[in-house]
Amino acid sequence: MAGTGVGVGVSQRVALTTIAKWMKKLSVQTTQKYALLKKLQMHGNIEYGCHGGELRWVVKYRDHDLAGHVDGAPKQFQRVKTTFNAALPWRGYESSDVITLKEKYEHGGQEAVVQIFNNREALIRDGLQRQLGREWFKDGNATGNEQTFHGIESFGSMTGQTAADELATTLNDTYAGTSTSYTSLKSNAVKGTDEEYGVWSPVVVNSNRTPSGGSLRNWEDYADEYIRLGLIEADYGGVAGEMVDLVLLTKTAFRQFLNIADDKERINLSRGSELEMVRLGFKNAVELDGVPVMWDNGIAATDGASDTVYGYGFNCSKVKLKILGGSKSKSLFNARVTWNDDYAATRLYFHLLGNLCFESPRHFIKFAAIS
Repeated sequence: MAGTGVGVGVSQRVALTTIAKWMKKLSVQTTQKYALLKKLQMHGNIEYGCHGGELRWVVKYRDHDLAGHVDGAPKQFQRVKTTFNAALPWRGYESSDVITLKEKYEHGGQEAVVQIFNNREALIRDGLQRQLGREWFKDGNATGNEQTFHGIESFGSMTGQTAADELATTLNDTYAGTSTSYTSLKSNAVKGTDEEYGVWSPVVVNSNRTPSGGSLRNWEDYADEYIRLGLIEADYGGVAGEMVDLVLLTKTAFRQFLNIADDKERINLSRGSELEMVRLGFKNAVELDGVPVMWDNGIAATDGASDTVYGYGFNCSKVKLKILGGSKSKSLFNARVTWNDDYAATRLYFHLLGNLCFESPRHFIKFAAIS
């Protein structure tokens, strides 16, 4: 009889006359470590009350050409195209529950040990918000994800990797209607010369690189160097708003990174309550080169190409969660609670419509074993 909750005892006479000692609080064991949403909330990067047929924004991808001045020569004037439109569809999530009349009556009074129906709506909201923690890293273009948000993997695909290359050799994804190829906006663009080069391309760090004439450099031994490479490549001005400000790794990759950091005194590593992520409640965050690094439970071990993923870097100024419609209470999930006469039951329906909008893939990093 042990484990039934009633009639438990060392003997039959005790079991027949004694109930268990019930704790009056629900033990929630579904909590996991999901950091990105808190970061977006802290910086006001969740926009409620959005409307319109789709999510669209204008991207400036080039500047006007500069030419030497020729005195007295006729000047040429022409229209110059410097922008293009990016667009994402609205997508979303839903969930539901039902409480029948008999359930409600039975689960009442002092006989109800833990009142799970009184705060049912809040309880469900908390769980759904935790579920969202895995969505930020998904590929919204992948089969099976056609109705859900576009996560960071939506522009993380590549092909034909050269083992010696520090970054992805060939990017072959599409995000918001535009190719992520380094030369998608100018076919002959040259890195370091043309601003069009890589303007819509993520920084994908080849995290198991084999340099020419050298040996394999795996993540476990070179994690700090790979993170530093990504931070430098995704730096477009050296000022707040133009640099990656959060690196999230898998739990294993984070542990391997810390093992390296502990062995190398030259690494400038910070810990403590002054760090933003620590103030948000993530006490094991550390700082490398001024950027918080921590692990996140939502990151999958592999991507759509079955490559091992170590983590991602985010410029949180360049990503926003857009909520279609939204609620006056600024809750992510709208809830509708209705009584259904046909089934004598209370129905709870939750929905979140919108999308996650990355201003440009170039502000984000993927760390993966791609060769």
